[in-house]
Amino acid sequence: MLLFSATTAVRGESARILLWSDLFVSEILLDEARKGLKVPVLAALADNAKHNQTGRVDEHGAMRHQDVEVCPVGALGMLFFAHFHIQLNKPPEFIPDFDHPDFGHYGHREWYQFHVFSAEDPSKEMSYDNHHARLKYIHEMNAISITKVTHAGRTYAAQNARANGASVNGTKALGGWSETGAFRNCYDRAFPVDALLGAAGFSARCLERYNLPRSTIVPPQGLLKCLFPWIEREAAALAIRAQEPRSRDIALQQFLNMLSWLRTVILQDATILYSHHPSAPIFSYSPFNTKAFRQFAALSISAISHAESAAQQAYENMPEHLVAGLRGTYSDLRLEQQLQQQENKRKLEEIQEQYMKVTSALNELTASGSGPRKKRSQVSPNVTPPPCLPATSPFPAQVLGPHTPLTPTMIPSGPSSFTISFSSPFSPAAPTTTVSPSMVLPPAHQSFEALPSHMSPVDSLAAKKLAKWNLILAKIGPDRANAHQWDWEANNYLPRYEYQPIDSITDIWDEWASGLNGFMSIRDMTEMWGARWRRNIPSKKAEHSRRNAVVELVVELLKRPRWTIALIRRFLRDRYEDTYKPRAFCDYLKSGSRSGFQSVLVAAGSYA
Repeated sequence: MLLFSATTAVRGESARILLWSDLFVSEILLDEARKGLKVPVLAALADNAKHNQTGRVDEHGAMRHQDVEVCPVGALGMLFFAHFHIQLNKPPEFIPDFDHPDFGHYGHREWYQFHVFSAEDPSKEMSYDNHHARLKYIHEMNAISITKVTHAGRTYAAQNARANGASVNGTKALGGWSETGAFRNCYDRAFPVDALLGAAGFSARCLERYNLPRSTIVPPQGLLKCLFPWIEREAAALAIRAQEPRSRDIALQQFLNMLSWLRTVILQDATILYSHHPSAPIFSYSPFNTKAFRQFAALSISAISHAESAAQQAYENMPEHLVAGLRGTYSDLRLEQQLQQQENKRKLEEIQEQYMKVTSALNELTASGSGPRKKRSQVSPNVTPPPCLPATSPFPAQVLGPHTPLTPTMIPSGPSSFTISFSSPFSPAAPTTTVSPSMVLPPAHQSFEALPSHMSPVDSLAAKKLAKWNLILAKIGPDRANAHQWDWEANNYLPRYEYQPIDSITDIWDEWASGLNGFMSIRDMTEMWGARWRRNIPSKKAEHSRRNAVVELVVELLKRPRWTIALIRRFLRDRYEDTYKPRAFCDYLKSGSRSGFQSVLVAAGSYA
C-alpha cells in the first residue's frame, strides 16, 4: 500500500477505496530507448477521490521500479499471491446474479466490491485507523521522521519524480493535481511518461536510458501455471458468458489480463529477492520452494549480473549520448547470450559425466566377455529420458555411423535468441551402476538410419530408447514430455502421473481431453499406453473409474444434435456445479445402477 501510493502519488483515501475492478494493464511506447519498445504500466481508475467529486474518471499509473525491493507492481503481485496461495482464498464468484433485488439490468457482481487494500473481509475497505497505525509503525521501524502518515506516499512520489527530472506538468498529471482549464480534465488521458519514469527511479529527461534487465527473463511455463492456475478457466467461462450482452464484463477481462502479467512479474522479481533474502518466509511456499524455481533463480540472477557489468564495461568510455542509446540493447543481448552459454555449459557437463559412465560400463562388459558369464544387472526402472534440446541445438546434426564420436565436436557460443526453459526437469535417477539413455545421444532431430548392425548391447539399448523418446516427442511435444517423470518398462517409456486437483466438474473433461497444469491429457496417455500408465495402483484405478463417468457423460451428450463442448460446459455449470463438488457429482453419476447418469441425460433434454 505504501509502495503503491509512493509511486502513483494517490491520496491515502484513494488507496483505501481502490477496488479489484479498478485495476488493468496499459502500456507506453518508448521509442527513445529502443525502436518499438512497449513498456507495461499498472493502471488504476479513480472516480471518487477527495479532489474529484464530479465523477470524472482519473487514471493513475505505475511502472515497474528500477529497484526490485521497492517496486509497487511486484508488491501488488505478491499481495495477490498471499491472498490466493498463502491465505488459500478461492477466486470470487465472477458470474453476475441477475436475480438480486438490489441491482438492476446488469445484475449483482460480487467481486466488484473487493478492495485491493481491504479489511479482513475483502468486501470491506481498510479503516483509516488501521492504515494510519500500519504506516506509523513502518516509519518508526525505519527511523523516518515525517509529520504526514497516510499522505506521505503522495508527497514522496511527487518529490521523487521531480528529483529524477520529471516536469512540473507531468508530476501534476501523475497525482491528479488540479489545473485550470478543461484540457487535462476532459481530453488528455495519456499517462505522463516522464513522471512515470521518474517515480520508478529512472531518468525522466533521458528516456533512452531506460533499461530493466529483469523484465527480459522468460520464466518456464511450468512455474507460470503454478500461479493463479484458474485464470484460463475463468477467461474461457467469461468468453462463453459474453455471448449474452448483459453478461459482458470488460473489468473482469482486464483483471484477468493483469493477473496473467503479474505471474511473470512475480517470478522475475522473486529471482532477485530470493538472492537477497533466501530465508524470507514467502519462499517457503510453492512454487518458490521447488527445485524448478531455485534452478531458474540461480540461472537468472547470474545472467542479469553479468549482463549489467558487461554493458557497463563495454560503454564506460563512449560518448554519453551513444552510451544511453545502446546500453539497453546491449544489456538485453548480453543477458540472452549469458543465459544460453550457461545452459549449454550445463548440458555439456551432463553429457561428459554420462559419457564417462558409458565408457566404464563398456569396459566392464568387455572384461566380463573373457571370463565366466555373469547375470547382467537390470536397467534401473527410474530413468531420465534424453534431454529435449532446443531447436537451435549446440550440437551439429549428424547421422550416427560406426565412426561417429561419442562427444560433440563443436559447441558454438550460443544462438542469437532464446527464452529460459528447463528442458530436463526430471528427478534424478536412483544411484545405480547402469547406464542412463541420455548419455551420448544426439538431439531428437537426428537420424538413426545408419545405425550399424554390430552395435554393442549398451549402444543398441541406448538407440532404442532414444527412438522411443523421439516418437513420444513427435506425439506430444517437448513441453508436455518434460512435465512428467518417466520409467523404462517393457522396452518403452512409461509416464508417471497423478490425477490433478480439480475445482470444477468441467476440469475433469479438461484433464481428459487437453491435460491440466502442463501435463499430457488422460486421453493421450490412454491412447499411447492403455491402462499401463496407471501401473495397476488401486487408488489410480479408483480415481479413473470415478472421473471416467464425467467423460462418458460428455461423450454421450456430444452425440446429440447441436450439443457442443461449450454448451455442455454451460449446462454442467448452470445445473450442477452449485450443488455438487466434482467428486460428489462423479459418485452421483455412478449411484443406483447409474440412475444419476440417466437423470442428467434427461435434464439435458430440456436444457436450451
